[in-house]
Amino acid sequence: MGRKAVSYFYITVAAVLWGVTGFFTKTLTGYGFTPSEMNLVRNMIAALIIGAVFFITDRGIFKIRSIKDFLGIASIAVFGYCTYGAAYVVAINETSVGVAGALFYTYPAFVLVLSRFMFGEKITPKKVAVIVITTIGCLFVSGALETKGASYSASGIFFGVVSGFTFALYNVLGKKYLSGYSAKTVTFYLFFVAIFVFSAAANPVDTISKVTASGAWLSMAGFAIAISILPYLLHLKGLEHVEASKASIISTTEPISAMLLGCFAYNESPTPLKIAGIALIVGSVCLMSSKIGEGAERQK
Repeated sequence: MGRKAVSYFYITVAAVLWGVTGFFTKTLTGYGFTPSEMNLVRNMIAALIIGAVFFITDRGIFKIRSIKDFLGIASIAVFGYCTYGAAYVVAINETSVGVAGALFYTYPAFVLVLSRFMFGEKITPKKVAVIVITTIGCLFVSGALETKGASYSASGIFFGVVSGFTFALYNVLGKKYLSGYSAKTVTFYLFFVAIFVFSAAANPVDTISKVTASGAWLSMAGFAIAISILPYLLHLKGLEHVEASKASIISTTEPISAMLLGCFAYNESPTPLKIAGIALIVGSVCLMSSKIGEGAERQK
């Protein structure tokens, strides 16, 4: 298996893991935790685990060459990692899970444009076609089109688009700093900075006491490992050898994972529209990974 194929595999696995976020958030919401408390604890656990593992095996990952580089990586955490999560929660509360998801999955289009200016990646007919197909597929899978008679606030729509844009920033800024640092370094500092960001919304001492009193440490640890450590390491590792625009398209397999989780864990029935959406997403990823159209693009 070639290096690029392995990178595609890493990004796909990361997307599948992100797709089970709903399982953990529903479980932890049942314990009475707010989104800010969940994010604070999962980042504390994630930073602690990664820090401990690499302190023993590879202390070089902690080295940052300059304050400028640290601020650059911190910007990924603040404007990408943390902001998209907060904006997505607001969008869900102001609209619905389906509509917020559909708006969030506008991010491949943002990545395509941002990558053009930051890395000089070509905007090709193939990429545009794949993004259009993917966006339609995500819209179908999200269930947004099957919500009848609902009205949504302008702020909800706004924050849904913001969540997509800031996740695109996470992708392109992550790609930028991977040229000088490993995925392990960037991932550790993402979690480290996020602790301070979410501490502004959730008191660390009170939150830790709440986790202990509720006996939710095992669920929180699973949340940190399955939704933070593994997918972010894999996604950033995949970005080392894949264009940011292509990576964003491959990661849209996430809603498929989320839908299948709903079917098996919560007995949610897939509708014909959602099945069609899965077919469109899978087809677009296969098209993006294929060599169709590449010859014509090289001849231009």
